[in-house]
Formats: sequence, structure tokens, C-alpha cells
Amino acid sequence: MDAFEHIVSKVFQDEGYWTIIGYKVDLSKQDKRDLNNASMPRPEIDIIAYRPAENELLMIECKSYLDSQGVGHRAFTEDGHRYKRRYKMFTNEALFKLTRKRLVEQMKRDGLITAPLPKPELCLAAGKIYANHESALQAHFDSKGWRLYTPEWIANRIRSLAAKGYENEVMTVVTKILERG
Repeated sequence: MDAFEHIVSKVFQDEGYWTIIGYKVDLSKQDKRDLNNASMPRPEIDIIAYRPAENELLMIECKSYLDSQGVGHRAFTEDGHRYKRRYKMFTNEALFKLTRKRLVEQMKRDGLITAPLPKPELCLAAGKIYANHESALQAHFDSKGWRLYTPEWIANRIRSLAAKGYENEVMTVVTKILERG
């Protein structure tokens, strides 16, 4: 959902990151053959977030699922789960490693990052998590070295916008109206 990506992007900008939404990573024909998927499209990362001061680069997958059951942990942990393909970067280690490598090369080539080169971290920003799955999902993410941004984390960051000075930006204005209201 594009709107959710814009909200998450704004939250990370407020945390000191610059962001790019819908960043496509170039893979060569050989890369695609190595992944046993010669016709795959370029991987698209929902949000790239970079904080130069810490040389921190995040690859953020966004799943709002606001009007559904939410993100469940089994899609990440069970082989053959029907939703496993929705989380390719998390469930296909070869795809993740190659995309991460090509991402850094591409961003360096395009002048978006310089040495020392960051090691991108894989993240999920979830608008809703399936009932009682948050602790299992968090434990799985911790075991893999991934970051999980929960609905509560996102909501708290959005609420903090109400305390900021005036910005002529839709999300900040709406937050001020709702929180001060």
C-alpha cells in the first residue's frame, strides 16, 4: 500500500534518515540465473532508509494489512506456508544476500553512499500483526538479526509529530489535529 509506505517513510525521516520509496535493485541476467529465476523482475525495496551519521542503511518492507488479519509469524517460519512468497527477502536467503550486495554496489555507483560502505539491515514495518503473534514474530526476527517495527512503534512515532513545530506536511497536520483535538 503506497500510503502506508509514505507514512513509514515520514516516520523514518523524522528519526534522521533520508528515504527513497520503491527503490529497484538492478540484477544482472547471470544474477537471475544464479537465483534460478531468469525472468524475475528487478527486486523492489519498499523503503530504503539511510542515516549518514551512523552509516546505517535499512531495507524496509512495509505491510499495512490494516483491514486483514495482519502479519503472522508462520509465513516466515513454516515451509510451504501460503503467504511465504509475500516475504521473499525474508524467506529466500539467496535473494536477500544478492539483493543486499547489489543494493550497496548500485547506491555507491549512483553516489548515494560512500566508503565505508554500510551493511544493509532487513526490516519489516507492520501496520497490523496477527493476534498473539507479535512475540513469536519478534523472537524470530531477533534470531535472524532483522528489525521489526510494530504497529505500536509506528503509532508512537506518528503521535510524536503532534509535539513538533509547524510543518506544512499532511501527516504532521493530521496528527496535530487528532492528538491535540
